[in-house]
Amino acid sequence: MAALLYLALLASLSFQLCSCAYPWRTMTTGSHIRAEDHGRVFLLSPDTTFSCGFHQLGTNAFTFSIWYTNTTEKTVVWTANPYSPATGYFPVNLYGSRVSLGHDGNLVLTDTNGTTVWESKTLTKDERLVSGYHHLYFDNDNVLRLLYDGPEITSIYWPSPDYNAETNGRTRFNSTRIAFLDDTGNFVSSDGFKIEATDSGPGIKRRITIDYDGNFRMYSLNESTGSWTVTGQAVIQMCYVHGLCGKNGICDYAGGLRCRCPQEYVMVDPTDWNKGCRPTFTIDANESHDYMFVKQPHADFYGFDLGSNKSISFEACQGICLNSSSCMSFTYKAGGGLCYTKGLLYNGQVYPYFPGDSYMKVPKNLSSSTPSISNQENLTCNPSGSEIMLGSAKGKLICRGNPIDMQKGFSTNSMLSHQPQQPDEMAKLLYPVFLSVLSVHVLSCCFASPWQTISTGTSLQVDHGETFLVSPDTAFSCGFYSSGKDTNAYYFSIWFTHATDRTVVWTADSSIPVNGHGSKISLSREGNLVLADVNGSTVWESKTGWGKHTTAALLNSGNLVIRAPDDRIVWQSFDWPTDTLLPSQRLTREKRLVSPSGYHVLYFDNDNVLRLLYNGDITSIYWPSPDYNALQNGRTRFNSSKIAVLDDEGNFISSDGFKMVALDSGLGIRRRITMDYDGNFRMYSLDPSTGNWKVTGEGVIEMCYVHGLCGKNGICEYSPGLRCTCPPGYEMTDPENWSKGCRPTFSISCSKQREDFTFIQIPHGDFYGFDLSSNKSISFQQCMQICLESCECSSFTYKSGGGLCYTKDQLYNGQVYPYFPGDNYIKLPKNTASASLASKQPGLTCNPNGDKVMFASIDAYRMNSDNIRVSGGITTDEEEDMDLTQFVQVVKQMLASGADLDIVDNRLKGHFNFDQAKAMLKIGVSCLEERSKRPTMDQIVKDLMVYDDEDYHPEYI
Repeated sequence: MAALLYLALLASLSFQLCSCAYPWRTMTTGSHIRAEDHGRVFLLSPDTTFSCGFHQLGTNAFTFSIWYTNTTEKTVVWTANPYSPATGYFPVNLYGSRVSLGHDGNLVLTDTNGTTVWESKTLTKDERLVSGYHHLYFDNDNVLRLLYDGPEITSIYWPSPDYNAETNGRTRFNSTRIAFLDDTGNFVSSDGFKIEATDSGPGIKRRITIDYDGNFRMYSLNESTGSWTVTGQAVIQMCYVHGLCGKNGICDYAGGLRCRCPQEYVMVDPTDWNKGCRPTFTIDANESHDYMFVKQPHADFYGFDLGSNKSISFEACQGICLNSSSCMSFTYKAGGGLCYTKGLLYNGQVYPYFPGDSYMKVPKNLSSSTPSISNQENLTCNPSGSEIMLGSAKGKLICRGNPIDMQKGFSTNSMLSHQPQQPDEMAKLLYPVFLSVLSVHVLSCCFASPWQTISTGTSLQVDHGETFLVSPDTAFSCGFYSSGKDTNAYYFSIWFTHATDRTVVWTADSSIPVNGHGSKISLSREGNLVLADVNGSTVWESKTGWGKHTTAALLNSGNLVIRAPDDRIVWQSFDWPTDTLLPSQRLTREKRLVSPSGYHVLYFDNDNVLRLLYNGDITSIYWPSPDYNALQNGRTRFNSSKIAVLDDEGNFISSDGFKMVALDSGLGIRRRITMDYDGNFRMYSLDPSTGNWKVTGEGVIEMCYVHGLCGKNGICEYSPGLRCTCPPGYEMTDPENWSKGCRPTFSISCSKQREDFTFIQIPHGDFYGFDLSSNKSISFQQCMQICLESCECSSFTYKSGGGLCYTKDQLYNGQVYPYFPGDNYIKLPKNTASASLASKQPGLTCNPNGDKVMFASIDAYRMNSDNIRVSGGITTDEEEDMDLTQFVQVVKQMLASGADLDIVDNRLKGHFNFDQAKAMLKIGVSCLEERSKRPTMDQIVKDLMVYDDEDYHPEYI
């Protein structure tokens, strides 16, 4: 609402005004307003509800803001100034600061020294409300969520992350990501969430605000008193708000909502519970038996467990914590002997009916002088009358009975910086030698290329050669890389020198190639690495400026680094990955791998889980399965380090518990993790004898689970091998690119009669998600009628077993599985259906880049484990040591093509029922699908009962 009001105020700035008249309804170019005149309202909405101008934060601190005009206290709804969770708004000075509307239409806020603090033309659309460390935003799964993004941990707390979206009453299949408050008091979100004001109806001023306590509420204005009343809120139990009482703090309802510190802990800052509590002691790793435990009845610190155990005694649980220097407490539930040891104490809660207790680890020799309940314990649950606005103003935290104003507000995402990784030991030894050689003046790149280290003033023109730098062991090269044969387009890249295809692992800017004649890469005199096109325009730069003694080098790890004169790494390519991760390169919360198509992303989500995301016309998460929560997928949400790394032995390990181990695990092999064009990420190992790559691990086993693989309206199927097809009445949008999907050869007009349409069945087909509607226990005819009567309906999926009907308006993630217990029906005009045939373009290969694929083991199919151990399993005549997954793929192709079942045990000597064996194989294969694709026991029984139960083997005749 604030964004709309802001735009409305700006839209009227083109009218003429008198510079001496305040307040203004409009502001023209060339006009300005000054902070010295903050006592005046500069812009006023036509109905006088909203005012705009300088808002005073302190004696000499001001923001440019919008506020409600007629409230008792100035209720701010929007602020221009930059914001930080730790320090609040960046204010401007009283004297000399101003807001100006330039002749170019740019609205600019400048400080007293003339520096630009904010300007309208650089606004970024960050659709979230922020208050301190708490965010209200749409997550990548299209669900509206509340997030605690503190200095040490990140965790989602609303809706409950213990359940999937559907269990929480939300839908993941609406990518519009829109939430709005209407004029009658309904806050409606595209994921299905809704708040209705208790005083619903028109004519009342309302707002939605994320408050300082991490909850978001709806407020209604009493115009007779100018005060606000809470008429709706999201989180009902306030102790569920993460970070509310800070690190080590406990949220308690004893005597009213309050925060308190555990025994032997004190508040970090007596004025701010967000900073939590600190221990009055230290834990010595050498004194494991000099500790005792203080019981906190019915208490728990939710999440971030060091470990968990079942069916153990209280004494055993206590012993585990005693013997761990990292353990700060443990929670024990006697009923099931459940033990949870804790290293990070966040989200402390006390509930009378919680079936367990927390035990705080403290030194025995401490005197109990520190009370278990701090005197500074009051936390207000309802900030009545406080200035907590639409992500942009002040709230009141009550400590010791005195109100303390706390700053918070609207903020964009912040990126965490970290210390660059150190170069490997070989590079450290060789670097001084190279540097001494390079002290000789370099006249031209063509006389000394390729180099291992370069200094300022060095450059390479694409016409004079492609290689700019080479690693000391020659494994990696860096320079100009051609985008393809017979092209004049080049990229600045790093590649494997000895791979047959010179596999690229990093590119400066993959979206903008440079000309093959006259383009240049250079390390400037200022120490900035710059890629320039033939016309001299800068296409990419490292944005470093450490002076003339700056150097650049390509390390044996494949990391391109820029060093300052004091040898510090001030920039490195490992911090800016593209589609590939190399050993020792970290994937972190700020970094992601993006497929060459640009649609598929490997990244850490806000719940600390490593995920795969399709970000095309729609947005959807597809790995690990979004139908299950993190725990069911074998992951943990309670490690906020967000680090995934490939080590030198072929182990790809993630902080959320995911692990992939290469088939050829061990030292001495060149490997990489790459986000491929088809939306899967794989581990590759280089065969040095041939220069070719082998796939030795992959994330998604069943490729049809990759969202967007066949594009909009496309269908993924295994018949006989992996391929994309178009449904009846559709054709490929681009015959060379399946990611662009299929387009209809007809148009559906809402003016057409229902009788003009028919449906064509796609057996065992479905378009996963994005349902227009869903119904249970209805007939096929009723389901078809629902789709016929809806102009928006493009198809429907029907499951006869439970009478389940899903109508579809967007056809994404099309899949065909032999044992999917339903069928999809495509809606077509009758004149199209009569002549329509499904297109069968085979343009999608199962093996990426033609490489040999070594598939993962059965561990990959276990629902509760994403740890993939790529290992041998089954041996056939044609391929030795075939893994179960590869074996399953072969069987699928044989069943689909009707080939002879030569996989049946030879000892039967052909004496078996062919149809029965085929049915059993189909059932076995189908049981390896995801749960939603597996046949029911009833279906299995029906499939087997149709065959003769007599055995005609000679031994039994």
